[in-house]
Amino acid sequence: LTWDYLWDIGDPLEGSQAWAPGSLDDGAGETVLITVVGAALGDSVTVAFDKNLSGMLLAGYVTTTNQVAARLQNETGGDLNLASGTIYCKVFKRQ
Repeated sequence: LTWDYLWDIGDPLEGSQAWAPGSLDDGAGETVLITVVGAALGDSVTVAFDKNLSGMLLAGYVTTTNQVAARLQNETGGDLNLASGTIYCKVFKRQ
């Protein structure tokens, strides 16, 4: 194997949309669905939000063909309310 082979993951599929997460109590979470044409179960996903997460956890996964879920989870010990912004995702096809 060469490093070129290990890093040849191809161009990602991308999606984004406006998102206004609600107020989240400690231990609560919220999920938003994003359309990403070509996404499939087993693909790898990265997600980002353009506002400060204030210590909350953000994860993404493919839920079904062409659909990615981004999950925001509050485990900070307090209640939080994030500002509205844009959620972005990249999907890397399983090789």
